[in-house]
Amino acid sequence: MDSAPDSTLAQLLSGNPVDQLAALRRLKNDIVGHLPCKEKWVQLGALRPIVSIVGTSSSHGVANAEHDKARLQGLQILGSFANAGPSFIPPLHAAGALTAVLSDNCLGSGHPQTVLWSLRVLRDFAASTAQGAGSEGFGVTELADSVLVSGTLDIFARILAHATPSRDLDAQVFIVAYLIKKLCSEDRHQIALVNHGILDALATRLASFAVAKGQVLPYGGILGRSGGLSDYIPAPATSNASLEMVLWAISAIVTDSSYRACKLLLSPSVLATFPVVDSEAAAYPDSASDAMRLPGTRPTKQTDHDPMDYFLPFMPNHSRSLPSMRSSSPSGSGLAKDAYGGSGRPTSKFNTTLGGAQAGPGSADKLETVSDVAFEEAESPLIPWLIGLVRTGHQGEILSAVSVLASLFKAGYAYKSREHLLSVFVMPVLLNIITEASNSTTCDIDTPFKSEYRFDQLEEAPAILTQLLTDGEFLQRAAFECDAVKLITTMLKGTYDTPLPDVESRPWSPEAEGMALDAADLDASCRLGRNEDRRVLMHRIRLRENCLKALGALACFKDEYRKAIIDQDALAYIAESLSAVPGDPRKTKDRSKASEKTPKAVKEPPISGPQKNPPGVLIAASYVVRMLARSPHILRTALTDIDVTISLMQLLLYPDIKVQIAATYVTCNLVVDFSPLREPLIEEGVVPILCEQAHSSNPELRLNALWALKHVIHDAGVDFRQNCLTELGAEWLVQLICDDIEDDALYLARGRSEETDEDIDMSTSEDQRFDSVSENLYKTSSPPPLTATQSEVRLFRLAQLRLSALRTAETSESRKARHNDLAIQEQGLSLIRNLIASAHTGSNADGANDTAQMIDHLFDVIGQERLFDIMSSKLRSRVSQPLRRKDNNSTSSATRGSGNGSGDAGGRVLAPQSKLIVAVIYILVHMAASLPRHRQLVIAQTDLLRTLSKMFNSQNREVRLALCHLINNLTWQDDGSDATACSQRAVELRKLGFLTKLEALGQADDELDVREQARSALWQMKHGY
Repeated sequence: MDSAPDSTLAQLLSGNPVDQLAALRRLKNDIVGHLPCKEKWVQLGALRPIVSIVGTSSSHGVANAEHDKARLQGLQILGSFANAGPSFIPPLHAAGALTAVLSDNCLGSGHPQTVLWSLRVLRDFAASTAQGAGSEGFGVTELADSVLVSGTLDIFARILAHATPSRDLDAQVFIVAYLIKKLCSEDRHQIALVNHGILDALATRLASFAVAKGQVLPYGGILGRSGGLSDYIPAPATSNASLEMVLWAISAIVTDSSYRACKLLLSPSVLATFPVVDSEAAAYPDSASDAMRLPGTRPTKQTDHDPMDYFLPFMPNHSRSLPSMRSSSPSGSGLAKDAYGGSGRPTSKFNTTLGGAQAGPGSADKLETVSDVAFEEAESPLIPWLIGLVRTGHQGEILSAVSVLASLFKAGYAYKSREHLLSVFVMPVLLNIITEASNSTTCDIDTPFKSEYRFDQLEEAPAILTQLLTDGEFLQRAAFECDAVKLITTMLKGTYDTPLPDVESRPWSPEAEGMALDAADLDASCRLGRNEDRRVLMHRIRLRENCLKALGALACFKDEYRKAIIDQDALAYIAESLSAVPGDPRKTKDRSKASEKTPKAVKEPPISGPQKNPPGVLIAASYVVRMLARSPHILRTALTDIDVTISLMQLLLYPDIKVQIAATYVTCNLVVDFSPLREPLIEEGVVPILCEQAHSSNPELRLNALWALKHVIHDAGVDFRQNCLTELGAEWLVQLICDDIEDDALYLARGRSEETDEDIDMSTSEDQRFDSVSENLYKTSSPPPLTATQSEVRLFRLAQLRLSALRTAETSESRKARHNDLAIQEQGLSLIRNLIASAHTGSNADGANDTAQMIDHLFDVIGQERLFDIMSSKLRSRVSQPLRRKDNNSTSSATRGSGNGSGDAGGRVLAPQSKLIVAVIYILVHMAASLPRHRQLVIAQTDLLRTLSKMFNSQNREVRLALCHLINNLTWQDDGSDATACSQRAVELRKLGFLTKLEALGQADDELDVREQARSALWQMKHGY
């Protein structure tokens, strides 16, 4: 170490650039590669003077050059400190290093070397912060909030858009892409990156690699010149540029967003480099400028030889015609709510007209069509190019390319037949990479930072696998046949069973331990964080989370896959992952229900331990258990044996709202009437917790709680159901069903903003006003408009229109609020349905009396007329009144929302929703299944039944089927004393037109079950009179 640290510090503080430069050089030589020296200099207070030198503006003249050199040395020293590990992040942060590096004097200076070293400091800052995982209160999210701000994003965009190639520029682009990959995980950050043009700049970088490989589509350049796109084909990428990191950055931005994925495909450089061309129009010079098409948002028209397919192996024609795969989870057994060419000749023939190819979502019905085939759209050639890259790239490029592919495929921008290509070319390669990474990562784990790349690969590969498998049955089958279950469960077990490496011994120091400075007496910039190597531990936690997500995606549909997970003895590890502080899974094969823990007492997470599971792992484990519980066999055997009751109850009370949502979601599947875990959960007090969550301000938690309550009361005794309703609150249930609670939240937020804002333009539409409020609240401002040059290109104008429609559909908070309200109202009505449904337990065989007792109880606590008014309101169109403050009275809410469609200016007529209609009809079905007096009560609701009679032509089969069940029950005769009343009910139904509608259904309905039920109801109705 320097023999005179005081003199070095004095020179750093002197203000003389020459002396500062000399001191910085001595300091750098002293600390590089020497961890104890770094610790000593931090404790001596060297960080603040260094940060001051780095962040101070240069003067003019000779001293300016010396100051710039000193700044460069200071940045190198800060990078060395940041590279030393997570324990150095707190003092660096306290000294203001991050602010100085992000300032105009460093990152914004424009000097290539200064910018490059500033980026390197940020890179090391990000890497060390990720290893510490927020152990000192400053995690990756906080770092992202500091870095991904407007000024810094503008600098990133300029770097990525710089066209003059150089070695420094390639290094800068690499680090910027790395920072985006590491930091961009929140939706608000992804939106900000898009709005600052960074996604377009990355897309241009991506296209430059295709240009460098000579893989621009045939005649794209010629048509590009006539269509105005040739100027947007980028220069070839240099040999030093990193395709892998560009793809990772793109993947970080577009994941889980249809709008951002489409933004990538419609980026000017991608449209120019990977054009979709109508070969017929391209054959005629006069129409060549109109030959360019936008790629489809739901592409369906695939020819035998698309130009880019020449880069792929030949596939038999039959492989292109795959059976339609289900994209939504099946209802199963009703468990719960479950129940992302070489020849240069024209080879594509798109008969799409100009209007059809460019139509935005929902506009197809406005176009004049010749045939349905004429408006089928083609996918972007970027997709087969990425598939080809998987076959030819190295491991890093393969993983990043598959990650982008998964996002595009999940958004629906690829042909459905590409599933076969992915299963043959992508899935085996991906699983092979996971196998190789899991076998080789253990070496070098005791060497700092050498295995970071391998760690990243091993963590990312299961996450990418999850993206591919989610809601994709065909790819799930391919993964299962490639032994993915065994591979992923083995990796999951390794995160628990493999012991952590021994703590590295500290180098010998000549100073006695007692001479160390007392940290409590030091400034925050002089105090090191916890001196522990959490790199391997954090890697295991992230790997554990991603493995659990992959297992959940595999177990989504097939019992065969779920059974394979159980056969691998993975359930004990999954169960331990439900605990914040897990035990040894090998000792958890058969846990008893007894536990010394009291779930209700767990209000805070347990004390942190070396293997503590963070919220991400808890949520992922909940996901796996939810998927496994879809199987009645596993629910009754394996899940009962392992007993997740205590862990689940603790998660229901976990402080993190996302964990509560995931735990409530699992509860939906564990409290069904045939579940052995239902009674233990009730005994542990799950019902009061669910009732409390049903009052939550979070709509997702409120929805899940209602769903779980709906299941827990099904087939239960009358007393239990009444107690549940009392605990929930009848008035609150009515409010959930009647009021647009989420819309109210937006109204109130807008009202607060309008108190200080300008007057509203009342000529704007409701959605425009809502979206304006949403942009203020959620910072989802629009990306910059087209430049004057871009606006002259027809294709860019069409792309802008399509993107605007997609963005509105994805980010409009008013739409989300209405969707949440609809889902909650549906579950509230379904809860009423289950409250009055008959119980068929052995101890309570008189189901009709139970139903009658619960119906009377509902009339007592809600009101008979009020309940029927609520149901009637859900069957009629209502007028949305965006400017009128809503009344809190639930009855008036139910009444004012219904009407004949007239309303104040600015109102919007909302049609009745099929899901709510079905829920209302089944409530009436259960009422009609009760005693004759309740059937008479239903038949007396003439207006309600008249409204229902108009719904026999509904396109929703569930509505038509429910109406048949209702008529069956209304015309049912209990005994001889009910004969006269039954006949009167049949006559009344005939007067309302039900007979004619039933006859039409029984003869011409497309659904067999609807026809059969209609004929049964028709026979019974005719028999009644």
